[in-house]
Amino acid sequence: MSTDPNQRPSAAGSSEAPADKVDPGQASLAGALRASFRVLQGLMLVLVAVYGLSGLFQVEQGQRGLVTRFGKLRVTQIEGRETTVFPPGWHATLPPPFDEKLRIDVRTQRYHVLTFLFALEKPEEIESKTLEELGRNRMAMQLDPARDGALFTGDRNLSHGVWTVEYEVANPELFVTNVASRVPEATDPPLPLLLRLTDSAVMREVAGRTVEEVTRRAVEAVADGVRRRLQAQLDELETGIRVVKVVARTTEPSAVREAFLNVTRAEQEAEQIKQQAREQANATLRTAAGDQAEELIALIKTYGDTQAQRAEPAVQEAARQQIYAALRQAQTRRSGQVAQLLNDAEQQANALVQVARSELERVQRLSELVAQNPSVALLDVWNRTREAVLENRRVEIFYIPQGTAIEILIPSDEQRKRQLGEELIRDRQRR
Repeated sequence: MSTDPNQRPSAAGSSEAPADKVDPGQASLAGALRASFRVLQGLMLVLVAVYGLSGLFQVEQGQRGLVTRFGKLRVTQIEGRETTVFPPGWHATLPPPFDEKLRIDVRTQRYHVLTFLFALEKPEEIESKTLEELGRNRMAMQLDPARDGALFTGDRNLSHGVWTVEYEVANPELFVTNVASRVPEATDPPLPLLLRLTDSAVMREVAGRTVEEVTRRAVEAVADGVRRRLQAQLDELETGIRVVKVVARTTEPSAVREAFLNVTRAEQEAEQIKQQAREQANATLRTAAGDQAEELIALIKTYGDTQAQRAEPAVQEAARQQIYAALRQAQTRRSGQVAQLLNDAEQQANALVQVARSELERVQRLSELVAQNPSVALLDVWNRTREAVLENRRVEIFYIPQGTAIEILIPSDEQRKRQLGEELIRDRQRR
């Protein structure tokens, strides 16, 4: 019988005790604890990851982001330059409480100032109705200072108005530092501050204007004045807010609106008549001076200014020569009635010069004849005079019977003068 040296004896009388048995309950508890620890480790890792990812900072379109670290704005590198403003997109920052993230809306926004408007039953109608429509039911009502707002103009009149302001945050850093510091997440400009500043700007601007300027003649200029005043106040406070535009909708009190409309109609009619007169004047000038009318008028005005200012004679002469040059140019181009008149005047001048030369030559010949033979010269003068008298239709000649005298009468009858004038015109037309 062979014996296995590795085989333990199993005799009943062996001295070794059997191995201890493991308790199933304890084993199950240990396994559960190990599994719970692993789950807790996973949860802790997830929480750490989520906490780390909470530092990611997304800036939407139309926004600008700023990050404060321990109360100071964080500086970052954007396109190679240092800035505190984060553009739209994702940005990595430290999670709270190390970094605090701010989002500033930089889109153009607007608000209405109703401080100076009569009380409205439905304020939302301000967007869809005009001030005249809103005020129709108040035509016969007196203003109530406790309910109705109004503006006191520089000429001591009242007016109503709605002032619409469009603005944007142009400098988010200044805005956060001086206006909205410590405001979490989305940050908007403080409307009460803007309303108070706008009220002040409107009152200051309107106080130096007339009611006609505020309600009709210079509404856009008044609105721009309000914009400049409001912007100056915002700049002085270093708010970083830029006023884009101010729109004014103004009107008179309803009780006196019809009177203002009558005045406006009369002014419009007067302006229309003036415009028609200007158009007729321009047409007359174009007819008279052709396409050089404006140039001639400007030159004449310049010459008049030199005379009024008592300029040096050389300056006045130079201005006058410019007028002559323009007239000569118009004459050359045959532009307008001025050119025709100049041509006619030149022809008449040439004719007069020719007549004067002929007369001069005749006088010279007559002087030579008188020196040679006075009687012949006298006869020549008599013959010329007789021909001139007898050929003139403006005179009436009477031969006295049985006499050698001739009586020449120049008629004084106005009707006869007109007849002679008509005959002269007919003669010229036949020629």
